[in-house]
Amino acid sequence: AQALAKAIELKPQIINLSLTGPADPLLQALIQRAVDAGIVVVGPIARGSDSGFPGDVPAVLSVVRSEADASADHALRAPGNEVLTLVPGGGYDFASGDSLAAAAVSGVSALVLERQRNLRTDGLRAVLDQSTVTRQNGHSALRTVDACLAVAGAANGACTASR
Repeated sequence: AQALAKAIELKPQIINLSLTGPADPLLQALIQRAVDAGIVVVGPIARGSDSGFPGDVPAVLSVVRSEADASADHALRAPGNEVLTLVPGGGYDFASGDSLAAAAVSGVSALVLERQRNLRTDGLRAVLDQSTVTRQNGHSALRTVDACLAVAGAANGACTASR
């Protein structure tokens, strides 16, 4: 709660909460305070016994990894399996999880907000929803936010990257 309060005080455009836990009234109030201040909050949907925070908070851009089951249809999706990431000690390794997908959506959100600074959570959500595509991955189809489409949509331009 103290870290979230400090982050709100610093007034970033986006707060990424790559963590999960039980619902908590204080943390929900802090998230609402952030949103009221114009800060976008991104977080994974908690699954299992820890469900509730932060992805179930209505003001949060909820994220789940593309490879997850379809039970989280209301969530944004991004790659979250075997993502190359930093590890303690200054190294790199592959990791999996919805938190990694939330970090990816936070990054795309930052790119979109660079183009349209006046967007708030609902407008950003609309841009990200409109830029979600289905990609074939072997024998399965995966839904994911397409960064190029999102940025192009925010800039009222066209995505010129190869598809």
